[in-house]
Amino acid sequence: MHTHKKSIEELINIYDVKMRNGKVYKERKKIPGIKKNLSFHRENTHIIKRIFCLIKRPINLLLISASVALGVLYFFENEEKNHPAVLTITLIIVLLNICTELYYELKFFYKFKENVHIPTCRVLVGDKFETISTEDLVEGDVIKLCKSDVVGADGVIIQLEELKVDNSNISGSAEVIKKSLEPKSDDLLKAKNVVLKGNIVISGTAIAIIFAVGRDTIEFINSKNEFIKKKKAGPITKEFDLFFQGLFIIATFISVILLTISFATGHELVYIFEVIIALYIGILPEGIPTAIDLIDYQAIRKLNDLGILITEKSTIENLSVLDHLILNKAGVITVKELFCEKIYDGTEIINVESVFFEDNEVEYKKLLNIGFICRRISDDYKNKIEMDHLNNDIILDAIKIFSDICQEISIKKSLNFNFNINQNVKFILSDDKYYTNCTHFYFNGKKKRINDKERKKLMITRKGLINYGTNIVCICQKTGDDLIFVCFLSFINLSKTCTRIVTDVIRATGINITMLTKDKSFYIKELSTQHLKIRNILRYENFNNLDDHIKKMFYENNFTLMGIDYKQKYKILKDLIGLNKITAVIANQTNEAPSLYLADVGVCTFEAPEACKESAAIIFKSYEDFLYCLEEGRLYLINLQKSVKYILMHITPQIIPLLLTVVLGIPLPISPILLVFADLFIEIFPSIFFAYEPPERDVITLQQKEYLVINEYDDSIFIVRTLKKFFKLIKSDVGLFSKSVLCWSLIEAGTLSTIGCLLGFFFALKRKNIPFDLFFFSSVDYFKPNGKDYITSSGELIDVEDQLEALYTGQSTYFLGYIINQFANMICCRRKYDFFFDKFFNNYLILISSLVGLSLTILINYLSFLETIFIIRRPSLVALIFPLTSAVLILLLDTFKKINF
Repeated sequence: MHTHKKSIEELINIYDVKMRNGKVYKERKKIPGIKKNLSFHRENTHIIKRIFCLIKRPINLLLISASVALGVLYFFENEEKNHPAVLTITLIIVLLNICTELYYELKFFYKFKENVHIPTCRVLVGDKFETISTEDLVEGDVIKLCKSDVVGADGVIIQLEELKVDNSNISGSAEVIKKSLEPKSDDLLKAKNVVLKGNIVISGTAIAIIFAVGRDTIEFINSKNEFIKKKKAGPITKEFDLFFQGLFIIATFISVILLTISFATGHELVYIFEVIIALYIGILPEGIPTAIDLIDYQAIRKLNDLGILITEKSTIENLSVLDHLILNKAGVITVKELFCEKIYDGTEIINVESVFFEDNEVEYKKLLNIGFICRRISDDYKNKIEMDHLNNDIILDAIKIFSDICQEISIKKSLNFNFNINQNVKFILSDDKYYTNCTHFYFNGKKKRINDKERKKLMITRKGLINYGTNIVCICQKTGDDLIFVCFLSFINLSKTCTRIVTDVIRATGINITMLTKDKSFYIKELSTQHLKIRNILRYENFNNLDDHIKKMFYENNFTLMGIDYKQKYKILKDLIGLNKITAVIANQTNEAPSLYLADVGVCTFEAPEACKESAAIIFKSYEDFLYCLEEGRLYLINLQKSVKYILMHITPQIIPLLLTVVLGIPLPISPILLVFADLFIEIFPSIFFAYEPPERDVITLQQKEYLVINEYDDSIFIVRTLKKFFKLIKSDVGLFSKSVLCWSLIEAGTLSTIGCLLGFFFALKRKNIPFDLFFFSSVDYFKPNGKDYITSSGELIDVEDQLEALYTGQSTYFLGYIINQFANMICCRRKYDFFFDKFFNNYLILISSLVGLSLTILINYLSFLETIFIIRRPSLVALIFPLTSAVLILLLDTFKKINF
């Protein structure tokens, strides 16, 4: 007796099962270490773990370290009343940033859990069956199967009644198996007393004991590949990581130089470290990681609203730079989308697809007769065919494909056409009631007059086909005075059959399309050329014999491979990924689950097996939904680039003053705590709301530039390798950190903002009676709590308190001026091609968030208790004329550039 390797305590002492593996379900859920019944595990959504993952980000660790260091520095500067508040307020800002991101992240995960359909099953608990999720099945569970159930895990049948299951998820083709209690085979795939995960119960009932779950199931093992591994980071994330690493190295290099100069000029160590911390805060774009994630979540939310389920957070990022799409015929295009699904020849309805799958010679001959007529129509339509209210191109293409398939079948099966048609006859194609005028129809190859009963049958049949959801094309034959009814061709809603349109749009974006199929028929050639417009078609065995450089040429273009199995498809996918192609795979078969998992974007439909849905990044209803995904991905990249352009502008006005402080000895124009408040609180919300910017152009058909591929260098020193890649990144014309983005942010808008804010800072000092002599080379001895008093040439004393009062006024003026300039920069960054005033109020959220940030900046300058915390004073309103002027110049420069664009 096989009973398939028994175990599980000899299948619970040969089927005498009373409890759920010795524990009731509620108790088992509390036992640690019980694995989920998943082949491809999803991300952990535990709140505490997610918080630690966010905190462990290098940028957040750096900010927390900086906040602690600032508190310690202010303590050593004898500013006891300030250092606890500085530490607290900085940590609060960092934690608010993390909580905002965590909120959107958990919202995404719970939205996914709410929308994904996880099958349930009936499990024996005590003496009765209870319904639970199939994810919670464990070895030893006893399940009950009924009609239409999806088997949740591999099990041995211990009781059944006329059980039949659909095994197509394992075999890959339609296969209905009748089960019994006799194993008859040591092979689990052939055993009659075993049900496998993913099988669908067609009829009957059964009780089975689970012996394998998750990655131990046949469904997974059958599709398992040794190369399955955790997905790599997306290209946008890798690009930012490289940019961050490069800036960090440059900031460290600048810090060493500043440290050397500071020691040489006599600055105190505490003051030097304060400047260095401000340098790191200013030069590193702290808001970008949060902006990337939150704009990502907004795009996912919009797709979820359209009924498209996104299972991985990095999906939108990969879609934004997608450059290759692998299609599976079954996953995208079905036979019914290409030609008639049903044919009515006046006597019976013929299901075209089933005839092709079933080897029925009688049905074949009926189809071949219609196919012969379709051949005549497709060859002679310009002279002999009358089209009445029909879309000629779609109808004739579909008819031609159908006739070509019929011709191929007739050759292979040596079947002859027996329809004798005069060469001078005229055919009429119509979608209206033209058929009601027909006087005859063909019966067994001979003309027969249509009586009232048969005419009524024609009307009823036509109405039934239309109600089924199809478009009807009636073919009639005009011979002399007789109008002979030939057939109804039933097409699946041709107005909605948009495979070709979708493919054309995808091709227009610059994405290459590859179709990989096991089929070798003539139909595949027609499908490739007519609907996918792929001319490079060959069999896999011929492709595999090509040299590597010729294969690479194929990979750079569109091509179709016939006669390829799922392992070979996986190899093609690996080759494309090895060439740095961001690749999407659309597939619907269990054995292709590893490919879905490995691909940058794995896509399947809601009807796909559970293994596919577990491993896919996108689950949608139909092929055309992919356009929405692609559009959202492209819009994500465009809006993220705008957000990055907005955020990076802060580097110049925050770094230049620090360099001038050390090199020229000017008073420090902006304090580290104001930098943190600006970068993580004032800037972050407008940067997020760039996600709501509408497209300025048709983003889906406007070909997207390729993202930058950063190759590895051979240098053994990490810093050298990183800097080489970093400088290649910033010299590039593509990507988030392209030359155009950096030029605007750091040079054009950044320089104007810096000049305006510095002039405002110095004017504020002058308004506080600080002489010009103290503007330069004064930071060593003056403008600090333990500094010296200054006596002017006229004998006037400016003590330490007056100096600090003037400094804090100047810093608040600089800070408010910088926020005003950033507001002007935001207005410019919203539009890449159009003028900033076009559709100004379309995205009111970004305007409101920016105005709120500006209001908060004004508020902290005028509330007395906040003056103490942020160590500032009320700004000089007259001095603000300079940053206001630079803000206007930024708007004018942006307008001038777009006029000349």
